[in-house]
Amino acid sequence: MAAAQLKALPQGPAEIRRFDLEHKGREVRPGGKVLIVLSDDHAAPDEHTVAVNSGAFGGSHNVKETGPDNPNNPGCKCDDGSTVYATWVTVPERTPAGTYTVTATGHHGQQISRKLLAVAGDETKANSWQPWVFVGGAGAAVLAAGAWLALSRRSRRAATASE
Repeated sequence: MAAAQLKALPQGPAEIRRFDLEHKGREVRPGGKVLIVLSDDHAAPDEHTVAVNSGAFGGSHNVKETGPDNPNNPGCKCDDGSTVYATWVTVPERTPAGTYTVTATGHHGQQISRKLLAVAGDETKANSWQPWVFVGGAGAAVLAAGAWLALSRRSRRAATASE
């Protein structure tokens, strides 16, 4: 009879201590990049990614574990023994302005953390030429000119009829 040894690794409680969304300014613009940084004090031994989901990112993204030589490393000391996950995500160009919930799911679904991300509107599109304003203004001017013409003819007829 063969005997096999079973190796059990205890896992600590699921705890994502740090969850940051870093970008320039208070709001990120469509097409802008967001650095997602997560720090897990008790990462599962076989967990090398954390899923991050948001409508601001157009769906779900996997945030990979980073080492000191990784280009996505956020530059933190990270000497507290926690596992750091980081990646850059681009907000799609067609993302409407608004506040979006970003959800990070770690420990194989046992730990869920949430943050809010504000996406600003595209000011160049908001200030662009809008033809309906000019068409409406031109229509109002034609209507006012027609009303003035009708009233001035009526007053002329009334003046000639009374003479």
